[in-house]
Amino acid sequence: MKRNGAKVGAVLSYILILLNTAYGLIVTPFILKQVGSADYGVYRTVASMSASLAVLDLGFSGTVQRFVAKLNAEKNSRKISEYLGMALIQTFTVLGVFALVGSGIYFFAIDPVYSAKFTPDELRLAKQLYWILLANIGLTFFDNVLFGVIAGHNEFGFSNGVKLLLLVAKTAAIYILLPIFHSVIAVVAVQAVMTALTLAAYWLFVRRKLRIRVVFHQWDKALFKESFGYTLLLFAQSVVIQFNGNVDNMVIGAVKGTEMVTVYSFAITIYNMYEQLSFSISGVMLPTVTNRIHDGATSRDLENLVIRVGKIQFMLLGAILCGFAVLGKEFFALWLGAGFEDCYLLALILMIPVTVPLIQNVCISILRARNLMGFRTVSLLYATAVNVVVTVVGTILYGYFAAAIGTALSTVIGSIVSMNIYYKRKLGMNVLRMFFLTMKDAVPALVCATAATFAVKRPIYGNVASKPAAFVLCGAIFTVVYGALAIPCNKAALKDLLRRKSA
Repeated sequence: MKRNGAKVGAVLSYILILLNTAYGLIVTPFILKQVGSADYGVYRTVASMSASLAVLDLGFSGTVQRFVAKLNAEKNSRKISEYLGMALIQTFTVLGVFALVGSGIYFFAIDPVYSAKFTPDELRLAKQLYWILLANIGLTFFDNVLFGVIAGHNEFGFSNGVKLLLLVAKTAAIYILLPIFHSVIAVVAVQAVMTALTLAAYWLFVRRKLRIRVVFHQWDKALFKESFGYTLLLFAQSVVIQFNGNVDNMVIGAVKGTEMVTVYSFAITIYNMYEQLSFSISGVMLPTVTNRIHDGATSRDLENLVIRVGKIQFMLLGAILCGFAVLGKEFFALWLGAGFEDCYLLALILMIPVTVPLIQNVCISILRARNLMGFRTVSLLYATAVNVVVTVVGTILYGYFAAAIGTALSTVIGSIVSMNIYYKRKLGMNVLRMFFLTMKDAVPALVCATAATFAVKRPIYGNVASKPAAFVLCGAIFTVVYGALAIPCNKAALKDLLRRKSA
């Protein structure tokens, strides 16, 4: 049953990729059309502000997944029940206190920070959105703890199935409610309801299927000390991730206004989709890596695992990046129309550097499994400091391009240079070998497909009257050339990944 669940999870993860991409490409412009550019900018600004409170998760979800995977590998179900009780107590007490303090600070900061650029109606809307989004985040804290239990048992089939069903339900609800209310409040209310349903589904699965009881009266001091130290490291990384993901919109909204936030948010949407494609492949690797380490895997064994997964990631991400580089301007023109021309360059600035850490992010699962997250935390912290300085100072002078450059610089410093030195010195990995074997089969195909598409793009757009048809034709040429060259070279890696994901 476990093998079948993993197979279903693998299939559903790819379906989720397609549906999440479709949601971003189709539903997001629909929301913009229904609520208007100004209100959408308010929504994105407040969403970024409230999402930064997600750092109060303190890394509990990642900690739960890591320790449940470890205890599951040791076949210690009693400890899992005790640990889940400790995790829920920590979530309820620690997060409750910090959430009250943090939410109050943010709420009272809305007027002084945004009053110069927001109208009185926009400020009123921002406050209404803030409390709904905050409630959603509160539910997400508990949702993440239960997801950690499910993921730690490698039951991604169920979690992906729930995400799939609720994504369809959310899409339907938005299409029904927005034409009636024409307000972004309907969007955030739907999100909160879906999070509550996810929490209920996860709880029932943990209790009924996994048969895990929550034990509150046992408190393993040694396990608590170890897990709490790990939690603090993940908390620092959560701060980094949230700052990199949300500080841009917060700063742009404060110094440039809602219109610029709207433009930048669509570049971020493409960037987030790009990241998610990689995580959908590597995100299920922690239980596998934990079991490998528990069984005595060597550094070379883990290095080969990174290469195998990385080849597939680069095959996918390289195609998207190069295709976007050639056809990105035309894509945004078709997707959003006039007024969003800057999105192409903004997205490209963000996507290029993040490709490197994305194709080797199985290394992060290795660090988590070995409890070696300290250096990554420090590395990302000083990289984030660079991002904040460049974003705050640069946005005032140069607008949202400075914000994108700040995020790109933080990626280069923290996730590429520092971490690859660490992988070599601490994990004993041959970084140059990893990059060469990961990229060698896909690079020639990418060069040929990019060159071929670039060569035919101008003649096609000059002779085909319909721009959508011209775009589809150019995209088809890129896909055919790339697929014909890349798939035969990576056939073995594709078969190996499918076999391992179903194992």
